[in-house]
Amino acid sequence: MIECRIALWAPIPCNFINIEFPSIDQDQAILVIADRAFHEMECSDPYISLSGVISLPYFLLSSKKSCFEEISLNDCIFCKNIVSGKDAYIFYRNERIIGFMDRFPVEEGHSLIIPVKHYENILTIEEGVYLEIQKIARYLSKALIDVFDADGINIGQNNGECARQVVMHYHLHIIPRHCENDIRWDRLKMTPNQLEDQARRIKASLERIMGDEEKIP
Repeated sequence: MIECRIALWAPIPCNFINIEFPSIDQDQAILVIADRAFHEMECSDPYISLSGVISLPYFLLSSKKSCFEEISLNDCIFCKNIVSGKDAYIFYRNERIIGFMDRFPVEEGHSLIIPVKHYENILTIEEGVYLEIQKIARYLSKALIDVFDADGINIGQNNGECARQVVMHYHLHIIPRHCENDIRWDRLKMTPNQLEDQARRIKASLERIMGDEEKIP
């Protein structure tokens, strides 16, 4: 068994829970920790980093070096889970980019767009791929307004750890917003069925908006 400790930061540690789990798939271990932190500690904004650290406000601590090594990722979680289609709610895909649901959304319909090829950030992504992502973000914004009756859209993208980039694979957040709600950044609890249904509705709306310009697989 591997025992890990998660500290809640606010911004100083104020609470801890211990987690024990058998030696399982690395990606699954990280998701287990994220889910336990999110639901049992009843706090917001769980981020999963490339190194397997859940940070801001969750930070993975361990008294045993082997624990960190066991759950650390050796490569990109987006490449392993999203590009592979192994663990993703995808509403758009072509040979260059993918659109999918955020597993921990700040609003219903919170979506991401990533390139299929691994680029770390805006400084390394190829210009043609970058421009195509922006094009699809525009269509997606219209689809989110259509599907979720949104009044506005947040589009965000972080570059580098100090800018709060957590997964080091270029990704663009598109978040529907409603005038009657305050802007909030804490995360919502979504079930797999809810995420699957949202992805289905977004895909259908995108097909209508894009028409024959580009077919969605």
